[in-house]
Amino acid sequence: MISEADLKAIHSIQEAIDKILSGQILTYRFEEKEFSVVSEPVSQLVNSVQNLVNQYREGFLFIIGLSKGNLEQVPPRNNQFVGSFKQLHSDLLHLRWQTQQIAQGDYAQQVSFMGDFSDSFNAMTESLRQKQVLENELKEREKSLREATAELQQVIEMKDKLFSIIAHDLRGPIGNTGSLIKLILDGDLADPKEINRTLRMIYTASESTYVLLENLLAWSGSQRKDIPYNPGVHLLLPIFDDTIELYSSASEVKALRISSQVDQDLKAIFDPSMIRTVIRNLVNNAVKFTPRGGWIVLGAHNTGDEIEVYVRDNGIGMSPKILSALINSPGESIRYGTNHEKGHGLGLTLCQELIHRHDGTLKVQSEEGKGSTFSFGLPIV
Repeated sequence: MISEADLKAIHSIQEAIDKILSGQILTYRFEEKEFSVVSEPVSQLVNSVQNLVNQYREGFLFIIGLSKGNLEQVPPRNNQFVGSFKQLHSDLLHLRWQTQQIAQGDYAQQVSFMGDFSDSFNAMTESLRQKQVLENELKEREKSLREATAELQQVIEMKDKLFSIIAHDLRGPIGNTGSLIKLILDGDLADPKEINRTLRMIYTASESTYVLLENLLAWSGSQRKDIPYNPGVHLLLPIFDDTIELYSSASEVKALRISSQVDQDLKAIFDPSMIRTVIRNLVNNAVKFTPRGGWIVLGAHNTGDEIEVYVRDNGIGMSPKILSALINSPGESIRYGTNHEKGHGLGLTLCQELIHRHDGTLKVQSEEGKGSTFSFGLPIV
């Protein structure tokens, strides 16, 4: 026969089961003292139901939190009520991570979550990916357009500069040469000394015009990237000697002493055509800005790290302001030499570009009234 204590315990169990079946959250606990006199089978049943109630409550709270979007909670362990919801929790965590990745631009993410939802979500991601591809293509085209525009602007500026030099710097010397030749041909100059002086003036003008034309051709070629770079191991002395010979007449007109200070066996790695142009232009500048009776030295020595090449003079030099303008904007700096020779900056611009091709830098030291030194480095053999 069932005792009254057992009936009371069974009744409490029935109430707990009814609440579970109706979806209510339980706060009820079976008190040990209340059921201390029940039979062993009923006591075991009470313990089992109490465990069931605890799992139900724990699972109920987890599911309610999940429905409110709380993904930070930890799923309860060994709980028969939340088995399928654990997978949902894991899927939602992964979905959140994928959404964050997509928000950061990773459109390669493929969602596999709840069928139709995944299809729609993935379709949206693919649309975003295609949009990103189009935006990247657009950025690349904009970049290419900007580069092309910049190159076009450089070509226009080069054309304008070329026309300006041709119109002004070439017209004057050629016109003056023609006038001087006409004086000789017409017999207006009878004194041999005057004829000789005039011929020297013609030679100097033609020499200056030749250098300018060479610079124009080299500079326009450098702007078009047409100048070949052919470095090799070469002696420096022959280039110095050829340059001194080239400017022998110009130096005589101004009574300048041009010499070289270089070991006859000193070699470096360079393109001879480019470095010949650099040395020629540096000497040409030195001749322009050195007064009558001055000196110019072409030199080179091994510093241990490189072969330093220099052209030094005791000319008029430069103030800090002129030096800054020359270094920062050589092509825009216009000065006149001691015999009113025009310096348009094209030669130094070309020098910088050709030296840069040798991984070097054109350096300038100058003091107004005392002279200037232009130098650069070449690789050691």
